[in-house]
Amino acid sequence: MSVNAQGKLIVTKAGISLRYWSSAIFAIILSIGVISFEPDIIADPIDQASFGLFTRLFSHSLYPENVAVNSASTVVLINQKSLTDTNEKWPPSFGFHASLLQRLIADKPAAIVLDYLLVDKRNDRSLEELEKTLLYAKEQGIPVIAARGSYTGYPEHGIIPELGKHVILSAGWRDKKNAASPFIYNIAMEHGDDHYLDSLALIAFKKYCKKYPKLPSCDHDGFNYDRNMWVFWSSRIPDYKSFFQLSDNELFKAIECEKHASNDLIGKAIDYVGGQVSSCPSQITLPAHYLIKDFDDRVKKMITNKVVFVGFNMEGIQDFVVPPTTPSPIPGVYIHAMAFDNLVAWGDDYFAIEAVFSDMRITADSIEIMTLILILIFHYAILKYVLGRTRGSTFSSALREDKEFNITNNPLCIFKYYYNRLCYLIDQKEIFGILKQVVQRLAIVIVELVILIAILFTISVSIEMYLLRIVPVNWLSILGLTGINMFLSVRMMKLN
Repeated sequence: MSVNAQGKLIVTKAGISLRYWSSAIFAIILSIGVISFEPDIIADPIDQASFGLFTRLFSHSLYPENVAVNSASTVVLINQKSLTDTNEKWPPSFGFHASLLQRLIADKPAAIVLDYLLVDKRNDRSLEELEKTLLYAKEQGIPVIAARGSYTGYPEHGIIPELGKHVILSAGWRDKKNAASPFIYNIAMEHGDDHYLDSLALIAFKKYCKKYPKLPSCDHDGFNYDRNMWVFWSSRIPDYKSFFQLSDNELFKAIECEKHASNDLIGKAIDYVGGQVSSCPSQITLPAHYLIKDFDDRVKKMITNKVVFVGFNMEGIQDFVVPPTTPSPIPGVYIHAMAFDNLVAWGDDYFAIEAVFSDMRITADSIEIMTLILILIFHYAILKYVLGRTRGSTFSSALREDKEFNITNNPLCIFKYYYNRLCYLIDQKEIFGILKQVVQRLAIVIVELVILIAILFTISVSIEMYLLRIVPVNWLSILGLTGINMFLSVRMMKLN
């Protein structure tokens, strides 16, 4: 800095550069602080919204579409029609469950997963029938995996003792801290003193691997119980017509799927990229009445050698999940089925908030910080070295070049001044050079945005997802902080 003959302070080029980089470094440090000290009550919803939108946009292209993954599971839903057709009331008798299981066992599934609790005898005389059915499944070599009651509510057994000796007990889902999340899935949960119980999906996957040991995902070294899965939802829609080889005059209405378009502008843009959402999940689904009352021999193909997940779809039962790939809530059994499909697709390389490498402490937050630093350094370098070369008389500064003009609060005077100044620039043909510079700067900003988004997408997909197996939960935060920095830096340097 220096002082001229009139005693006014002049900021030199070196002074501007120092001020610029000081402000840039401060902005980067502040952005890192926002990420590092962001409270969970704010960070968790942003993370889930980021991953949900990412899934909504790219699951159709990033989720594996091979036969092994798409043919591993089937969901059987016990709905109101299932109870009505069999003269059952709520809760259904143990005899109802026994009849359903007997039908499933006859079709030789790889395993049966029961996503409902069996903790109360209820003086039901048909309990013995269910016990005999479970024993028969055990003798046939068909594992039945049952959900355990919460450890806090049922510390001793978690299931009726007579039934517990014939099933494989999984971790209690109600012990999960994020039970309502459609993404966070504990592959195992601690019960008691350092005693872990595997989840429904993990037990089912281990049993499936015993039947199909050559499956690539079954070749793993074990699972890190502290590395919770983030479920990657598939947007694939089952083709029931081709599955059952139906004729044009014969319809099999196991479940009807409809496309739903978004009404808002942003939603329509997402629909354009990712397609409209379907009302159906990606798993083949059968209502239970096709197995009990409306017997149809064609359903055997849906059950044989598959892991069958059995759950409820009843009004008034608060067991549902809201994935990003459907427009409305679906029964909670689907998160177990989807987690199982993720394991079949990737094994122990499933997506999580931490890297798959156990000896490297790399998390989504650390990747987020490094990505943000890279993007902001690139952004401020662009502003300094590219936009700096086009510096000169901009449109707004050219309008203020009249030295006789004094700032006034009278809006009419201000308007008249700017109007006269604009007419002068047009008359002198200076306006075309100024507009050319504005277009150049606008083009630079657009190119910068494209490069920044490309960097972000490359890191999210190539490095996070495919190399480290970290779920891309941070890109909305990075875009938001980058946008704020871009706005403030332009204002700071008075480049507009």
